[in-house]
Amino acid sequence: MIVDPRLVDVLVDLAKEVELGDPIDWGYVNIGEDEAYKIIALGLIEHIESLPQDQQLTALYATAIKLSVENLVLNLKLLSK
Repeated sequence: MIVDPRLVDVLVDLAKEVELGDPIDWGYVNIGEDEAYKIIALGLIEHIESLPQDQQLTALYATAIKLSVENLVLNLKLLSK
């Protein structure tokens, strides 16, 4: 499957705008911010677009919920240190 790079760029830009309210400390990882966003965006787009259209929105909701819970747990863990 070929993913339109413009879609990746638009989604990365939107995701980075969301990050402004809750910035990520990139000092803990050995990958650049732009590279990380593009890798994740490309993988997510490929995964969602491989699903039947009637399942795509449900998969996006489930993914957002899982990532939000993961983020909550990580933040709680960091606060407890």
